[in-house]
This record gives sequence, C-alpha cells and structure tokens, in this order.
Amino acid sequence: MWGVKFNVVVCDRLLIEEILIHNNDNLGSGGPYTAWNRLILDSLGATNSLRLASGTQWRSCREALSPVSMPLNTRQMAPVVSEGCTRLVHKIAKVAESQTTVDVHKLYVDFTMETIVASAFGESAEGQSVGEGSELLVATNDFIAKFNDCMSSSAEELTVFLSHFPLARPLLVRLAGRLAVTRAHRHLKEAGCRLVEARKALASPPQDILQLLLETSLSSYNGECNTAAAGDDDEEEKLSDQQVVCQAIEFLISGQETTAAGLASVSYQLAVNTRVQDRVQEEIDALFNKRTKKSLYDASLRLPYLDSVIQETLRLRPPTPMIIRHCEADIELERHTLPKGADVYIPTFLVHKSPDLWPQPYRFDPGRFSNEERMKREAMTHMPFGAGPHVCLGAKFALAQMKMALVSILHHYTFVLSPKTEVPLRIAHSAAADVPLNGVVLLILPRNTTATPTL
Repeated sequence: MWGVKFNVVVCDRLLIEEILIHNNDNLGSGGPYTAWNRLILDSLGATNSLRLASGTQWRSCREALSPVSMPLNTRQMAPVVSEGCTRLVHKIAKVAESQTTVDVHKLYVDFTMETIVASAFGESAEGQSVGEGSELLVATNDFIAKFNDCMSSSAEELTVFLSHFPLARPLLVRLAGRLAVTRAHRHLKEAGCRLVEARKALASPPQDILQLLLETSLSSYNGECNTAAAGDDDEEEKLSDQQVVCQAIEFLISGQETTAAGLASVSYQLAVNTRVQDRVQEEIDALFNKRTKKSLYDASLRLPYLDSVIQETLRLRPPTPMIIRHCEADIELERHTLPKGADVYIPTFLVHKSPDLWPQPYRFDPGRFSNEERMKREAMTHMPFGAGPHVCLGAKFALAQMKMALVSILHHYTFVLSPKTEVPLRIAHSAAADVPLNGVVLLILPRNTTATPTL
C-alpha cells in the first residue's frame, strides 16, 4: 500500500554491533542506492549478486566468491598497482616541472580506474587517462559518469520520496534510470562479454578476478547443494557470462571511486598539515636509505605512520559514510524491535566524529591510530569500509593501492596548498562515495631527496 516506510537511525556503538554482527542473517542492502544498484545489475543480466543478496543466499554467495577476494588481500595484484604507480609518478613529474596546480582527485580517478581494471580483467590502459586504453575502460568511465549524474541530480529527493512511498520504487527507478544510462549499460555489458569470450580462448589465462569468477560454480553461487556423486564425470555448471561480467564490474565500480576519493583526501590533509607530511616523508626516506630490496608493496607495509595518516583521513572522510541495511525479518534487540521491511541507517560519518568516542573529533590527529591507541579502541568506533560480515571485500586492496601510490609520490614530491585550493573542502555525494565537489586543487613540487630509491 502507499504509506510511510519505517526507517531507523542508529548511532549507539553497542546497538550497531548487535545489528551488524549478531543479526547479519536477517539483513540485506537497503536505501535508495540499492534500488539504483539493482537497476545496474538487472541491466547486466544478473539474477543475484553479493551486493543485493541477504540471509542464507548472501552467505552462500560470499563463500563462493571468497577465492575472488583473496587476490585483493594479498600481494598477487601488487605488480599491477606498482606499474600504475610508475606511470602516475611520470604524469606528476610533468605537472611538477611546470609548477602549475592540478586537481589530484582527477589524477587518482585515472590511476585507480587503470589498476582496478587491470586487476579485475587483466587489461592494461597504458594511457592512464579517462577515455584512453581498452574498450572496457572507456565503457566503464562512460557508465560511471552517467550513473553519477543520475544520482547527483536526484539522490536526496529520491531518498525522501521512497521513504514515504516505497512501492513507487520500481517505477521511479525504471523511468529515471533507464532513460539516462541505458546505452552506457549496454555498452559496458557488451564490452565485458567480449572480454569473457576472449578469455575463454586462452590456453593459460591469468589468475585475476575475472578468471576466478569464471571458475566459480553456479551451484555454490546460488547457495544450492551439489548432489553429484564423487565419481560423476559431469562438469559442474559455471556462472553465465553475464553473471561473471556483472560481478566483476561490481568489484570495479565499488572500489574505483572510493579509493580515488581517499587518496585525494589524504593528499589534501598532507598539504594542510605540513608537519605531518614532513614526518611521513622522513619515514619513507628512512626506509629507502636502508637500501632493502623489498617490493613497493612490501615496503608500503612497513610504514606505520603513513598507515595512521590514512586511517585518520578515513575517519574524517569515510569511503562508506552511511551503512544502510534492510530488515528481511523482525530483529529483536534488548530494548527495541526493528520490524521487517524497515531500513536501518548507520551514519558512519557521525560515529567517526562523536566526541564520546573521539576527543576533539574534528581535529586531524594521526596519533589516534598509533599501536597503543588502537589497542584501547572498542569495536564499531572506526568503520571506514563498513563492519561485520558485510565489510567491503576490497578494503585491503584499496589500502594497498593508497599506500603504494603515496609512497611513490611522497618520496619525490610534496603536496602544497595553492590559492586555488578550497579550504575546507566541500563534498558531493556520488553513487559510490563522497567526493570533493570542486576537486582537490594542489601544487605538487619536487623534493630535494638525497636517498636513492631501491624499490
């Protein structure tokens, strides 16, 4: 019927833990963004996905896709990111030589798009610029731009309207979404399917996300039992090409903008907090001066202060500013009942700035993430990539990307505020993440570094 939908906002740490950890099986993705994501997946021909599944289906889907997440959490994809970092630094060298300002957010959008496309699909975009490189890269950029245009023009209004008239969701999504981005959807789907066909013809395919998805069984993905006998010669049914393309693109879209926005925010904080930037560069120089033959990935893991800077930035600007879950069944809490059909909103950006959890919450202080302070911290106070079993599969890969890029840049260059830098930054809401409304315009100047890089 037409009427008001029950929504609840939860900021209490203990309630958040009770909902996200102990009632995970009763939760699915919620909010207006889910409706738009469902449109994406429908247009790509998917019948279910990790992002939209819930309950036992979500658990089965997550278990089936766990091999896909493993390369994101290991060094397997590090060489691809390292190559992208080299090209990123070459581009920055030209900017630094001219001593002109640059929107670092745009630089990072290109960098993260290239490295994630290469990691997910084994494709390389040597140009490292939007619109250059593979057909898939061009199609993905076109789709993301059109999708974000739809979201930026109607997301807030859609949130309010659908909260009061939930049954209008399918009609609104189809009318507003399909008219704006149908051609981009089709192009992206076709490019992905062509890539899948080419991959199947390879005798020795690379072990990237695409290949792991091709090897994922359909029965496991759908949560079905495999009743075939051990000696049965019948091949297990695999995911369809469209399901493979859908899931791989979901990884790509989810990780690209969040990582780029995170890198831009760290660069901004370093330019504003010059002493912090000096300390990060000293830590990097000390590592290089040891002349170890560690890979860029291994070296980036040995920089605890850089990690603290990144975590503090993600506290102030979380890539997941709002966690939204949909109650698939009644959820009984100690003093409350969340009814089936309700959407639960957990504002990460508010939890991260609660003075009860974070003294002087708006002050940038990487010391909050020293080893000593981390040991004191309670659960559900820092959730930049979500929390509980639904935590982002690509979180470790995103952090590795950020660290490797920042090490590559800061060993040679310094971020400097310019008269064109917006202080403080104004933030816009996109489909995937909160992004700088007017970019992050900075100067990038060369350093006088005597240490010789060995990475």
